[in-house]
Amino acid sequence: MRNLSKPLCVALLMVGSMVASQQIAVAAPQFDSARIKGPNACAECHVELAKAWKGSRHAKSFSELPSSDKALAIAKKLNIKKIKTAKLCGSCHTTHQAWGDILLPIAGVSCESCHNPAADWIKVHNSYSGKKSNTESMQEAISRWQTAEAKGMIRPYAIRSWTRRCYECHVIDDEKLINQGGHPDDRRFELVAWSQGEVRHNLWYNRGLANPPADGDLLRKMFVTGLVLELEMSLRALAKARASGPYASRLAERIVASRKKIELLAGAFPGIPEMQTVANAVTSELLIFDNQIPLLAAADRVAELMEAMDLKDEIGEFERMDRFLPKPAAYRGQVFQPTIKAPATAGPAAK
Repeated sequence: MRNLSKPLCVALLMVGSMVASQQIAVAAPQFDSARIKGPNACAECHVELAKAWKGSRHAKSFSELPSSDKALAIAKKLNIKKIKTAKLCGSCHTTHQAWGDILLPIAGVSCESCHNPAADWIKVHNSYSGKKSNTESMQEAISRWQTAEAKGMIRPYAIRSWTRRCYECHVIDDEKLINQGGHPDDRRFELVAWSQGEVRHNLWYNRGLANPPADGDLLRKMFVTGLVLELEMSLRALAKARASGPYASRLAERIVASRKKIELLAGAFPGIPEMQTVANAVTSELLIFDNQIPLLAAADRVAELMEAMDLKDEIGEFERMDRFLPKPAAYRGQVFQPTIKAPATAGPAAK
């Protein structure tokens, strides 16, 4: 790859005339609020998980954000009167539920922010096929989970799906929010470090008795998926840049940094050939203004390559990847640890 530093500087000093008719997808999650059940519906069964969530910034932001000096300063610059009800803030900071024609903010970032609105699948996923957990057959459990997924549930094993939800918010794609509002750009976000701290809730299959980190194989898959998704979503966000400023410059820097990490990993693991192809999809020519179509095409190509990646570690080769992963000391926030025994609730084939 060519040295990006010079083209990058040139690009960020340019002010290109953007094509007004170009339609670019918004990254922030777009939910059907009429299908939102709310975290209390999940907490009826997921007692310990709800406790873990309530101690996280995801949950606390609902009450703390409206009185935060930093948030209020950003809102003032953007002429936002009510943070909880402003779409620009709420799309990533709150869970909204539809009450007729009214969208009511009911919680911070919560269960359905990652697992999808639950109205269509909540009674399917917890039904045990109309039986008790210990009498449901393996085939019935498999069928139940397949039905829940078909109705929209994003399950924990679907790493690429729920990880995308993370990056839809942790790669900000609203230029005004950063350039005018001064909102942080979230370049510090890294999937493993931020998911294994206070956000960690590996309690269900441990029957509420422990909250261990994800196993090594899962952490490696999360690490690779996070790197590639960060690159893809940053490319999509840069395609929306309309002026020189912090938004464009920070995104370009993030793209360069992500690309370098991916290339480093590609060199260490030739068994994942798509990694080098992902790195090759990003060239210096992309990082200019008025370049929406090539940027989006590159993002689409990165997404296709990620779907094609086979991250099955047949011979234990990927254990060498651990030296690239964040160490536990870098995990964000205090990990929740249960103090009481929760009832045994896991059925067969639930994972």
